[in-house]
Amino acid sequence: NASQGFFALGGVAIDEEEGSKYCQRADDIKVRFFARKDFAFHEPAMRHRKPENRKGVRIDYSFGADKARQEEFDKEIGQLLEDTQFVVFGVGIRKEAFREDFVEKELDPYLPTDVYSVALTFLLERFVDYLAHSVPQSMGRVTLESIGSREDAFHQLQYARLLLEGSQWV
Repeated sequence: NASQGFFALGGVAIDEEEGSKYCQRADDIKVRFFARKDFAFHEPAMRHRKPENRKGVRIDYSFGADKARQEEFDKEIGQLLEDTQFVVFGVGIRKEAFREDFVEKELDPYLPTDVYSVALTFLLERFVDYLAHSVPQSMGRVTLESIGSREDAFHQLQYARLLLEGSQWV
């Protein structure tokens, strides 16, 4: 959001077997609470308990203001997360400081000049470092959340640049 003073981007590393178990359990929760599984959980709507329409699918995380149902859902999601083995990566960027201290002063020629691209760079540096030091070492696969056609293409371009050129650190 342009009015906020920060930008945050997160990622999750999960192995294929654990990811399959997670998806199955998440689908079970979706069916129990929403009678369908053809959608992705969307954290902001879940946190704010708001109904939302995504890609023609209406999901009501408010459960019609039913507090008991909301708490039951929260408990199931919490248990799903507790029972799943994964590693989380996060990047937070203060937008004004980034613009003033790096972009305008041209202090770091290696960093991209838009906030999403620099966050993606930092996130992928951490992911590559994690993979390089994991036992056993393994290859990773990246899936970016879809935002919109134009944004998705731009994000894929930044990802491809990182794969081809690396960064200052990776």
